[in-house]
Amino acid sequence: MEVGISGVIDKWLAEAKADLKSNYKTVMGHDSETWRNSLETTNVRDGNIIKVRILGAYYTYWLEHGRNPTTTKTAGNPTLREIIEKWILKKGIGNKDISVKSLAYIIARKIHEKGIKVPNAHNKGGIITNIINKKRIELLINMLEKSYSIEIKSDLIKEFKK
Repeated sequence: MEVGISGVIDKWLAEAKADLKSNYKTVMGHDSETWRNSLETTNVRDGNIIKVRILGAYYTYWLEHGRNPTTTKTAGNPTLREIIEKWILKKGIGNKDISVKSLAYIIARKIHEKGIKVPNAHNKGGIITNIINKKRIELLINMLEKSYSIEIKSDLIKEFKK
């Protein structure tokens, strides 16, 4: 009985993960190997409880919801400026007229002051909610109901043949 239910969940998770990866490119206008590779799926069954999870990069929340202006004086570890510096270096952004540290400082200062609104010119919004939504969850429930029904019928047939 376990294999059927787990198979249904694994199939649903694989399709959801593939759709999330595709949707990233649609929403953001570019691909991100880092974000794609951060996606992990798990399902754990404990009696009648099934826990289904899709985990991703720590910044996924802000891709979906944006970020409010900073309200605290406590610096993060690493700081936003340090995170942006690494991003600038990885993307090869910048030019000879401004240092990476200065560019990162300016970007971080603007984010701290104004936040980031979603949707925006670089993020159409819905990176997660376009894919993982009520309709998608109902699909999983329907798939599980059908699988349970088939397994129960199969178990009943086996019992009657005894």
